[in-house]
Amino acid sequence: MVIIMLQTVEPASADLFDAQPLLTSNELVYMVLAISLIFGLMLWRSYREKQRLKIAVHTLMEALSKKDAALALHLARLEEATGNVERLRQHIDEQIYERTAKLQQHSMKIVAYTRLNSYKLREPLARVLGLVMLMEREAMNDKLRDLFLKLNISANELDEIVQEFMSTINAEEQ
Repeated sequence: MVIIMLQTVEPASADLFDAQPLLTSNELVYMVLAISLIFGLMLWRSYREKQRLKIAVHTLMEALSKKDAALALHLARLEEATGNVERLRQHIDEQIYERTAKLQQHSMKIVAYTRLNSYKLREPLARVLGLVMLMEREAMNDKLRDLFLKLNISANELDEIVQEFMSTINAEEQ
């Protein structure tokens, strides 16, 4: 940038119009043209920079728009996957609830069946044990006594098994 300093000289005389000009008219025209050219170049550079920035902003906006669209697509897919996971979780929860209910019903049936069988088995077994005890008091030969002893051992083993069933059932209920 060119800076031109104009210096005014005050004449010693009172007549200001008689003073000699510092610049001639041609020099003044060249100076105005030079200043106009410099100003024009500055405007042109500013315009070019503005255009370049406008193109850069437009390019960035397009890239941002594409990224935004890609993110929206990924978000939609993620929301769809989340919905699928939620539906699967609900389905699994329903299956767990149904199967748990079936297992509880089945377990209750098994306990009832075992209790019923134990009581039904225990009653005749107790009678057999009582009869064996009565028979042991009676006078009998050795062979018959040996058979009743074996019957007593088997009946006691069966009684222990029934007692074990009953204790297992009672422990599960508590």
